[in-house]
Amino acid sequence: MIRNPNKLAKKGGKAAKPKAKDVSIVHVERRTGSTNKDSNGSKGSSNHFGTHFSNDRDLPSFEPPKPVEKKEEKQLGSLVFLECSALKKQPEPTSSSSSSNVQSVLAKLAFKDRLAPLAESLVESLYPSASSAAAPTDKQSRKRKEPSSDSAQTQLPPITNALLPLLSSYKDIQSASDNLTSKDAEQQVRLAYSIHAVNHVFCTRDRILKNTNKLNSIAAQEAEKERLQKELLAKEKGKPMKHGKSEKDEKLSANGKKAKVAAIEDHVNDDGDDDDDDDVVDDKEEEDWEDNDEEDDKEDDDKVDEQNDDDSEDDEGNPNKSGDTIEYRDQGFTRPKVLILLPLKNLAFDVINHILALSGASQIENKSRFTTEFTLPPEEDGLDPSKPLDFQHDFRGNIDDCFRIGIKFSRRHLKLFADFYSADIIVASPLGLRMVVGAEGDKVRDFDFLSSIEMVIVDRCDMLMMQNWDHVQHIFNHLNVTPKAAHDCDFARIKSWYLDGRANLVRQNILLSHFSAPEINALMNKSCKNVDGRIKISSTYAGSIGEVVVQVPQMFTKFQCPSLTHHDDSRFTHFTTKFLPNLLRPGQDLSPTLLIVPSYLDFVRIRNHLHTTRIPFGELCEYTPQPDVSRNRSNFFHKKISLLVVTERFHFYRRYKIRGVKQVLWYQLPEYAHFYPEVVNAVEKGMDSNVKVLYSVYDRLRLERIVGTARVAKMMEKDTFMFA
Repeated sequence: MIRNPNKLAKKGGKAAKPKAKDVSIVHVERRTGSTNKDSNGSKGSSNHFGTHFSNDRDLPSFEPPKPVEKKEEKQLGSLVFLECSALKKQPEPTSSSSSSNVQSVLAKLAFKDRLAPLAESLVESLYPSASSAAAPTDKQSRKRKEPSSDSAQTQLPPITNALLPLLSSYKDIQSASDNLTSKDAEQQVRLAYSIHAVNHVFCTRDRILKNTNKLNSIAAQEAEKERLQKELLAKEKGKPMKHGKSEKDEKLSANGKKAKVAAIEDHVNDDGDDDDDDDVVDDKEEEDWEDNDEEDDKEDDDKVDEQNDDDSEDDEGNPNKSGDTIEYRDQGFTRPKVLILLPLKNLAFDVINHILALSGASQIENKSRFTTEFTLPPEEDGLDPSKPLDFQHDFRGNIDDCFRIGIKFSRRHLKLFADFYSADIIVASPLGLRMVVGAEGDKVRDFDFLSSIEMVIVDRCDMLMMQNWDHVQHIFNHLNVTPKAAHDCDFARIKSWYLDGRANLVRQNILLSHFSAPEINALMNKSCKNVDGRIKISSTYAGSIGEVVVQVPQMFTKFQCPSLTHHDDSRFTHFTTKFLPNLLRPGQDLSPTLLIVPSYLDFVRIRNHLHTTRIPFGELCEYTPQPDVSRNRSNFFHKKISLLVVTERFHFYRRYKIRGVKQVLWYQLPEYAHFYPEVVNAVEKGMDSNVKVLYSVYDRLRLERIVGTARVAKMMEKDTFMFA
């Protein structure tokens, strides 16, 4: 029970009157997101969390966002800001500070103060040279209330510093910048969204716990009031007095109880919006957390104010008062709030370790199980050093693509492999989550835990396209769907947009990829409807064709296509009627030719067509058994077959160097631009050596990455383009 000395009567005295509060001023501050302190305080210039998730928001019908601003960012690339015209203008993302000090940046963005020292420690562990000064010496800086001039100047990495303000705006983010594809850049991006995700969990959890404390306090005082009133009523009915008390003593006692009831009524009728700093909390001895998760959560309720003294100004869920009832709309149907989709366990291992470091948990349940399942023994963790560096980075460690793990936060502890309905963050691969979500018609399926997701982060969309993009689309189709069961939710505290079926309008969607693709754009346009707008991060391309070192002619031929729906058929028709016959010259054998087909469906179509011709060919795809792979490579090198058909996915997962190639035919340009020079540089020099490419106007994104941004517009106008 929470006791407030400003509200409850002291022993033998009168009830203290609650402090007056200007409710209208507090309301305006929360609407504008300007619950800030001075420039040196711990609150930033705008609280995007409180503004974005305010119940007072008027959510209009979604309209496709339109570009309103474009600017260049040194670390990220080109930024395009898109807004929905029907929505009132929201606070703009805070620009990246000239100072990259961890405490200063997080304070400016109004992140939780307790997150700053944890982020500092994580940055220092990842970048030992980031700290450039001595540790803090003054008491105020140790509490992390304000950045101290004497405190350690731990610097955020430049990309993290530039990306955090964009993430904290709660706008949708679509990143496809070439500046963010290196190993170090990826690590900085993951650091940024890990900080953002953990801060979001802290904000939502603290809001719920504070409001629960207030409601519990009011309920306890209501019960005390009812008990005292019953005692007074019994006295008035003339029940016998207790031994040892005179009639005068009974009257004095009754007057005291009436005064106490009046004090409780004053408190209950208050708005319930007083500062949390006034609350005096009874401490309780902590029991064994591993066997008593509910007890641990109860302790969170008792302790949340102590660990968040700096956060008393946070939006508390817009309490609504109707008569004597106070409602806090601060919850969803289920507990999970953040979903992170990753392609492989090795990437998930890095991200989850970031989350563990930022949680501040003193004990982590199932940590050894996590390490065992998401890593490999040293003797098994080895890669061929002759493979390209990007391949060694992507496929290091455990590359299992089927996993899912729930992460539950509590005040001192963190639980891995938590049940999804008790987890705050879900980290999974699309395949692993698809197995739980299931498909229509399955007897056993469950997706209610996705009903209250407020933030979705999809990392390495490009790699997910090399797996099965349909799984990603399937998961997005089941986000923020009204659940089929109640799952013990408190309907009195569910946010209004969940009840209205409009939670997808405030969900932040973050799509991170090495390149832009029509599939990713379609997902953003159709499934991501954040009314606060969108930020697209892109870059210009010099073109990977400049990395080709062999002297062979490279001819790009454009075919005509009436519409996108006829794109595949038009390409196949042009290839079989014009492209392929030119290779089969009468009286001449076909030179050893490598045919690259990015799509597996096109690969099957071409393979079936080649069976009707006289061309001896072999095939290499992601489903080809290893013995067949070795045999086809050997036959091609020894010229027993003249045509080898290869899919882009096979090259992505194997990265073999195919020997004996005289010609390269690109049925369609690859998604990964660096695959083009890798394959072309394997061509042997000769009079009949050449490279031929088939493209259309719908291949503009792929073409831009290979020939460069400056050339792509000209090539869209011409039918044939030659590179010597």
